[in-house]
Amino acid sequence: MLSKIESDLSAALKSKEAEKVSTLRLLVCALKAKEKEKFAVSPESVLSEADCIAVLQKEAKKRKESIQAFSSAGRDDLVKKEESELGIIETYLPKAMPREEIESLVAEVISSGATSFPEVIKIVLARTGGRADGKAVSEIIKSKLG
Repeated sequence: MLSKIESDLSAALKSKEAEKVSTLRLLVCALKAKEKEKFAVSPESVLSEADCIAVLQKEAKKRKESIQAFSSAGRDDLVKKEESELGIIETYLPKAMPREEIESLVAEVISSGATSFPEVIKIVLARTGGRADGKAVSEIIKSKLG
C-alpha cells in the first residue's frame, strides 16, 4: 500500500494537485513512522496490509474529529479542507462492511459460545480485518448481549 501511495504522490506532483500532494505526503510520513516503529521492535518485520489500514483509519478518524470541531466553531474553510483530505484518505481504505453483515457476524460469534463483551469484540474485529468501524461493532454487540 505504501508503494501505491508513493506512486500516486509522484503522479499528483506531476499534475500539480497541491492538496492531494499534501495529503499523500502526510500519509507516506505516517506509514513510514509506523514502519520505523515496527523495525525498532523487530528488525526483520515489514509493514503489513493490516498495519497500513490501521494507520489510514487513524488518519481518517483525525480528519473526522477535526471536521466536527471546525464545524462547531464555524470554520467552514477548514471543514472543506479536512473533508477533502478525508476523501483522499478514504480512497485507500477498504470498503466499509455493511451494518447487516456486522450484525450477522456478531450473532454467529455469540452463537458459537462467546458470551462476554471483550471476547466477542476481539473475535469480530479480527474477522472483519479493519473493514468494520469499532464503534459500530461495539454498539451492535451491546444490543445483542443486552
